Amino acid sequence: MKDLQACTASPFGSCTVRTLAVTAGIVFLYIAYKLVHPEQFIITAIITLAVWLSRRFLDRQSFRSLGLNDWNPDDLVNGFVALVIPLVIVSLVQWLTGWATLKGWGMDAAGRTYLPSEMLGGLFSAFVIAGLTAWREELLFRGYLLDNLQRGTGWLWGIILSSIFFGFLHIILTPNAFSLTLAQQISIVTLSSLAGLVL
Repeated sequence: MKDLQACTASPFGSCTVRTLAVTAGIVFLYIAYKLVHPEQFIITAIITLAVWLSRRFLDRQSFRSLGLNDWNPDDLVNGFVALVIPLVIVSLVQWLTGWATLKGWGMDAAGRTYLPSEMLGGLFSAFVIAGLTAWREELLFRGYLLDNLQRGTGWLWGIILSSIFFGFLHIILTPNAFSLTLAQQISIVTLSSLAGLVL
């Protein structure tokens, strides 16, 4: 009751800000859902629910204890930088080894050009997919798996094992992974495991 009174005391109080943030989040998710493949949201919801149920009923811990209780704006900036650097490195490695080619900006492989609005829609979709993927991976590997592994094996082995699981998941989920050469498969697992260690 005290929170409700404090919340309604000021028109610009924390409840107003929270309500606006939640509303903006719902609108953002609705637009994103219309632009992005729905299965991305379904997979994210299933993993989130599975982790929540496991945390609540198997571990008898709160969901927030997975590191979701403290939020610092600096973490957002640091996380973004930590995301961009490995993506640039992986892209450079792929380009230097010939696994990827850059043919131009604003066109597809067939040479069709796209309007700036279409490119922005594609960038928005990529941003949403990356955000959903990051949420799933962080919640599952850096949240649930790491927390439970480090309880049984210690901090260092928890990080190493969760990073190896992270790496193998990426080879399993890579389309046509088993048609790649052994060197390519090893590099995917190694880079993903290293990303798991660093990030």
